[in-house]
Parts: sequence; C-alpha cells; structure tokens
Amino acid sequence: MSYSKARQNKFDDFEKIRRSRLTSKEVKLQDAETALEVAALQSMQECISAELARYMAEEGIGINELTRRLNTSPRQTSRIMKEGPT
Repeated sequence: MSYSKARQNKFDDFEKIRRSRLTSKEVKLQDAETALEVAALQSMQECISAELARYMAEEGIGINELTRRLNTSPRQTSRIMKEGPT
C-alpha cells in the first residue's frame, strides 16, 4: 500500500512513538543493544568477506566462478563479498 507524502506526514515517526512509550533508561538500553548488534553483524560480514577472499585465492578462482559455485546471482555474490552494512 502506498501513501502520499501528505498522508505520511499525519503519522508520528517511529522515534517519537518510541520515546513516548519507553523511559529514557529503556531507550538508552535499546540503543546500546542495537549498537552492539550492528557491531556484531559488521564483524560477521568482515569475517565472511575475508574467508571468501581466502577461499578464492586458495582455489585460484575469480568472482564469476565463485558465483557459479555459490549458485547465486552476480549481484548477490557482490553483496556477500561487500564489507560493511548494505
């Protein structure tokens, strides 16, 4: 369902709703947990990228062969290899 900008502006944004329903302590805790989860996901992505690069070097293959072996699209392989948030 698509809403026009005027209709979207009638709704409160997520941050406003969150701050009205949670205490400041809960908001800080939630923010800290989110930051920790983001750091963990970024670390995992870096590990996956490094391992894929090692595998490619060890096997002597390029990105196209890796794509074939992973049975993914070139775009998906590129996103898997990319470090950091997508």
